[in-house]
Amino acid sequence: MGTYKQGIKERSREMIWEHAVYSLTSNRSNNRVLKEEYIRNLWNYIFYKCKYTKDYFTSFKPDISILNSWCDFANNTYGFKKASDLRVVYLCGPEPENDLQILLRLGLRIENIWAIEADKGYFNTAIDSIRNNYPTLKVFHGSIEAFFKIYPMTFDIIYLDFTAPLFSKEKKPFLTIHNIFDNQVLSELGILITNSSVPDKTDEGIDFLANFFVDQKYLEGNVHGVLDKEGELITWFGDGVGPYYGTGNKSALVSKIEDNFEGAYSSFCSLYPIFYANVISPDYRVSNERVLFEKLFNNDEAAYNKFISQEYRDEYMVYEDYPQVGFIERINRSDYKLSKYWDTVYRTKEAGGKCNRSEAVRIAALLRSGFSTGNTEIYSPTLLKSVIETYRIMDEIEKKRLFCDIIFPDILTEIALNQLGLPYHPQMFNHKRYSYTAKVRKMFTDIFTFDRCRAFYDWIPLIEFYGANVATLERQMILRSCIDAIGGKQLGFTPIPIYDSGVSVIGMFEEEWAPFINGIPERVELQL
Repeated sequence: MGTYKQGIKERSREMIWEHAVYSLTSNRSNNRVLKEEYIRNLWNYIFYKCKYTKDYFTSFKPDISILNSWCDFANNTYGFKKASDLRVVYLCGPEPENDLQILLRLGLRIENIWAIEADKGYFNTAIDSIRNNYPTLKVFHGSIEAFFKIYPMTFDIIYLDFTAPLFSKEKKPFLTIHNIFDNQVLSELGILITNSSVPDKTDEGIDFLANFFVDQKYLEGNVHGVLDKEGELITWFGDGVGPYYGTGNKSALVSKIEDNFEGAYSSFCSLYPIFYANVISPDYRVSNERVLFEKLFNNDEAAYNKFISQEYRDEYMVYEDYPQVGFIERINRSDYKLSKYWDTVYRTKEAGGKCNRSEAVRIAALLRSGFSTGNTEIYSPTLLKSVIETYRIMDEIEKKRLFCDIIFPDILTEIALNQLGLPYHPQMFNHKRYSYTAKVRKMFTDIFTFDRCRAFYDWIPLIEFYGANVATLERQMILRSCIDAIGGKQLGFTPIPIYDSGVSVIGMFEEEWAPFINGIPERVELQL
């Protein structure tokens, strides 16, 4: 058996754990998506400082106690943590002490640390290696999915050190990611670390990546080889396939990915977990759980069968607007084994569930677009009534054009879907990406910071009382500020189709304290 104590691997461990622990302790308040400082800045700017709005509010005295109450609730929701408070789980291999020693040095308690190893031989070696020095470390023999099922806890940091490519149909790392978000395993504010190998370039790998990227509105430049003025590949998000090769032109993208395979895989590693956490998992939750389904959807069985039919989807779905639908449609049509396997995963239905993931993605996309397409027959009576009433109240302010973007009814639908679907939104400003070569295989590491944003979704009432919530201008301001922070600044110019019709309170370059995400940090290659 070889050792995992290579110098470059040790360096990566140090960087990963230090960043993760610091992000959730000393720098915790700065890594919230819903930062108190940002919400207060928007409040003061719109009510008192913005040259376009302050005159409108001259005679209006906003009730600051409403803002203070939200800030107090948000602070309680996020909480404050020391290193000794953090709960960690990681895939340990035969040498769990490699990561454990770093964690203990950073101040974590061994009682809050779990190590997972599925291979029997590696597990036995792991037990032997810690027997003398760390006998109180909990090493679980089994898959991490089995561990999550047996021990239904939440973790602040989850480190998935895979040996296979993220999309592998043999090792199936992506199923672990599905499990984490479907079962809400990550804490309110948590770090997910993924480490996966760069696959060999194959036709089926190229085809799969093209299926994932071809319908996305924005692409990281290195997916299709866009160069800057100096001739270097860009890492920020630029236009998708349409402006370059024509909308949905998969063959052109396949050719580009063949030339930029490693860059495209790098982008997939960084985006798929975010994509799943923000779109697929919430859609699956509300569509698969019958009680939640009835809250949002028309529950008539004949209507349901119509909504999931191919003809209905073809009439209402534009893949460039809903790339999640394009992805599942394309893997279904692919002749390659990798895409076919993923299609099987997406079409597997749980016992007692109403929908599989493919059906859930389709009907949730129809729900998101109900008002813009005139397809409100998909709405439950409760949701339809609430959206109409809430939009009527909000539209009185929207017509004054006090905010950068105008809220449309479909955004209210998406708020309802996310409130019940429990997404994990990314804190993109804190994302880290590394690459290194361990032995002979190149590895890609991503450190995600995820925020459930319950300081917003638990602050608003349930669907029936959305209108009453926004009848107060101050509460409407907080609602607008929260979705600005989630969708406007974090996701508005990314490939993740969440709140992407425009939800910003203030525009780009308007204030330096309100930056927009326009890319993922460059992947840094670690060297000794």
